[in-house]
Amino acid sequence: MGSKLSDRVKSISYPITEIVAEAKKLEESGKKIIYLNIGDPPHYGFEPNKLVFKELYNAVNEGYNDYTHPSGLSELKDAIVKYEKKENNVVLPEENIFTALGSSEGLQYAIASLIDPGDEALIPSLWYPLYPNYMHLYNGKIVPYNLIEDQEWKPDLDDIRTKISDKTRFILLNNPNNPTGAVYSKKTVEKILDIAAEYDLIVISDEVYSKIIYEGDFHSTSSLTKDTCVITSNGVSKAYALTGWRLGWLHIIDPKNTYIEGLKSHLDKLTRTRLSANVPMQKACAAILNNSDEIIDKNNKELSKRCNYVYKRLKETPGIDVVKPKGTLFIFPRINESGNIKNDKDFVRLLLREKGVCMVHGTSFGKHGLNHFREVFLESLDALEKAHDSLDEFMKHHLNIS
Repeated sequence: MGSKLSDRVKSISYPITEIVAEAKKLEESGKKIIYLNIGDPPHYGFEPNKLVFKELYNAVNEGYNDYTHPSGLSELKDAIVKYEKKENNVVLPEENIFTALGSSEGLQYAIASLIDPGDEALIPSLWYPLYPNYMHLYNGKIVPYNLIEDQEWKPDLDDIRTKISDKTRFILLNNPNNPTGAVYSKKTVEKILDIAAEYDLIVISDEVYSKIIYEGDFHSTSSLTKDTCVITSNGVSKAYALTGWRLGWLHIIDPKNTYIEGLKSHLDKLTRTRLSANVPMQKACAAILNNSDEIIDKNNKELSKRCNYVYKRLKETPGIDVVKPKGTLFIFPRINESGNIKNDKDFVRLLLREKGVCMVHGTSFGKHGLNHFREVFLESLDALEKAHDSLDEFMKHHLNIS
């Protein structure tokens, strides 16, 4: 008898949390584990604007407990319109906004709206692991484009251009970038938009880390487009330290009005399939979206200290090289020398088993992550110091350095 289970789901993986299963087994056996694998700010003590808790309580007591319109609560949409004008100088109609159960669901809906079986999309390699998962679910073909490590992980524009075909439906831009921490220059974003315009492609811009910046300025893709349709994904998980609330959104800017009506129709149908995102949380987040800069700045200062510390320690670690992040919660070092360690996956597993430090292997983010690993620097400085002392010992042992 043949399997009754879907083949599509067999290809799905999420290595960022899969490593945790092994870490938990070691922890149960008595080994102390330092978790540097997942970007979850509140788990590590980073707090949101506490007004949101009061607003959530008020929302429930004021009767915001039923369904709202599938595309989102009007109060939240109004706050997003004001946010985009304040942060990015983007004039955004409310009807171009669609709320989601986290920015990840928004990305899934955007990809579902654009991909039929056999269609292609240009996805950065290195990528966030959910991108290929969504492409597989809709039987699309991933065409990875390179990021240039010795140019601060800048997208390879020539590589993007050479990989466009008549089956290409969109270019996906992840800025600020997970896993590298890169923040792209205005010129780089404009050039990607120019390429998209030349080939009449849509750009999907994942900007969930846009308010976690340590160096330079962030340039929103929708603020720079002249004639390219841009679908932007964002949410409250990271900068607002509300990962567990699962609230995000998409918005569309289409200067030539080429795709806007079709996209709104598709996204309206998709959001209707889950009736609505969490209504009390939409109401609460509407109240804090544009008045949380003080606490976000405070959190970013703490994160910047940890980023600088981790970067310094990695630069001093034998066998490791690294590009300094300009934003996000991540750093993506290269393993230059590994002694008897086979590859990045072996490296991460051995580091966990021998030293109790949990990170994510680089090929989780695409084949160009070979011999890299991703570290999250949300932990306390004391914990990061212990982790990097352990990493130094680990590298010296495997490189036979006394």
